[in-house]
Amino acid sequence: STEATETETEATESETADTTTTAASESSTTKKADEVSVKAVSETVWALSDVNVRADATTDSNRVTTLKKGQKITRTGILSNGWSRVKYKDKDMYISSKYLTTKNPAKKTTKKPTQKTSTKKPTKKTSTTATTTEEPTDTSSETTESTTSETTETTTEETTEPTTEATTEPSTEPATDTVRGAVEKCSKSSLTLDNNKTYDISKAQVDIDVDNAEGMEVVVEYYSGSDKATHVFAADGSKALGATSSSGLLKIIVIIGLIAAAIAAIVVVARNRRRTES
Repeated sequence: STEATETETEATESETADTTTTAASESSTTKKADEVSVKAVSETVWALSDVNVRADATTDSNRVTTLKKGQKITRTGILSNGWSRVKYKDKDMYISSKYLTTKNPAKKTTKKPTQKTSTKKPTKKTSTTATTTEEPTDTSSETTESTTSETTETTTEETTEPTTEATTEPSTEPATDTVRGAVEKCSKSSLTLDNNKTYDISKAQVDIDVDNAEGMEVVVEYYSGSDKATHVFAADGSKALGATSSSGLLKIIVIIGLIAAAIAAIVVVARNRRRTES
């Protein structure tokens, strides 16, 4: 019975030790899980995208505000659980570290175009200079050649055509004769002289007044062997029967007009004087 009691005592002590060891192990594990180390820093960080600012370093905590993409904020600590401690309105807040960067995104964007532009500019200037030097030479050459050829062709055509026409026309035009005499009958289409010959003057150059031409001494140019006149003009500028010529009639009309204008002016002046005196 004594051995049995000792065995039970040993078993009880063993169970008590195991229980104590298990509790201590669980306690140490809980402490390790709850412990979060903080590395103190003082630096400016920028948001890589829109990110929430929370009251504690967990997604279950309250959202205080939202930091916009590219907006900067001061970081005071880096937590071992992937969060960052930041200063917002003089209070400690927390942001997930994966959404923060210590490099300013705006500076990167500004530098890249500057480097590309500075690299490409010399190439563009060189190619532009070469093109500008060559193109005017080719263009001026082509323009000169085309202008010369066009001028040559135009000159040749213009010179040849008048020569051909001048040479051909006199050979086909019939010869002309002239006749002088007094007009017996005259109209716009025909003229009869005192030698009883009638000429067609419908297409002729007529330098006399056909309505007052009877009795006038005229010269008629006409095509040989036909009655078609080409030119009719007064032989001495006066009518054979004493009739007034067209030029003399025109002079009389002009003189009468001048006299009438003078009389009208005198009448106007006289009226103005009467009005002034009254």
